[in-house]
Amino acid sequence: MSTRLSFLALALAAPLAAQSFVVPAGTDPAVGTCNAYPFGTSDMRYQALIPAADLGNAPGVIAGFSLSPCSSGVRMMQSITVKLAEYSGTTMTTTFDTNLNSPGPAVTVLDQLDYEWRMVANTWNDIGLQVPFPYSGANALVVEILVRGSSGVSGSTHREGTHQRMYAGSYSGQTTGSSSTAAFKMRVLMGDASTQTFGSGCQGSNGLVPEFSLSGTAQLGTNLDFVCSDTLASTGVLFLIGTNNQQPVFPFDLTGVGAPGCRLYHAIGAQVFAPADSLGTARLTLPLPADPNLVYIAVYASALVFDGGANAAGAVTTNYGRILLGN
Repeated sequence: MSTRLSFLALALAAPLAAQSFVVPAGTDPAVGTCNAYPFGTSDMRYQALIPAADLGNAPGVIAGFSLSPCSSGVRMMQSITVKLAEYSGTTMTTTFDTNLNSPGPAVTVLDQLDYEWRMVANTWNDIGLQVPFPYSGANALVVEILVRGSSGVSGSTHREGTHQRMYAGSYSGQTTGSSSTAAFKMRVLMGDASTQTFGSGCQGSNGLVPEFSLSGTAQLGTNLDFVCSDTLASTGVLFLIGTNNQQPVFPFDLTGVGAPGCRLYHAIGAQVFAPADSLGTARLTLPLPADPNLVYIAVYASALVFDGGANAAGAVTTNYGRILLGN
């Protein structure tokens, strides 16, 4: 077993103290200049450098990563790939791949097609990592984001002026980029809980698109509510729960089963029925066990709504939520 995998196994077996780091320290997500990089342009390769001191000079497992958008709405991307890597220097080179292998190795922590980021302005919004990254604490951290086909509501995020970034706009495979000290503000999660919604649902026979949302926190030992709204009155809803949303399976187009325009965004490990009320809202309260071994685990959830008039399948699906369990 590699040193990196050994560290991850150890960290998951005996979780470290939950914490999050805001970069730069003391950053207010609502304050600062807005910048289009990396989500506000169609195609972009972007890297940001975080010194080890900003991450406490201590080992940990990075399971979440957040940015602060300047607008509310949905930013759509044909694809997004996020990589994390340790970096032994204090200044990145102009060559992207060098920055991911000094010493590296880079780990792909998110690789998603048809990614829809549902943003709330001036707050920390998770990117939705699929794979945790074991961080040694000995080196700086490089965050790389590669997006293609980005569109929709402005994808600008708040930035600061002290940390280095490397970038190449209109990206088409360039090996080098431009540098400046204007990296985005960010929050790095090492054991803290978070929730975020992504994706989009499909229209029901009432002309509305059912909406999946989360009420509460993902902190272990508390209750988290799954909510599905804008359904048919008094219909049935299946809340779907799983732990995998990775390619090549997801997102899965349900056109072939009679539900055109509908998607399943994650695997189904459990499903729970709940009735919708007369206003078209269903709710499920999920007690989260106070088990420290669940820290760093990401759970995905969405809803399937029974709607015989919507399509041949007699059902429509919603957007989905990512639930990062933590403290």
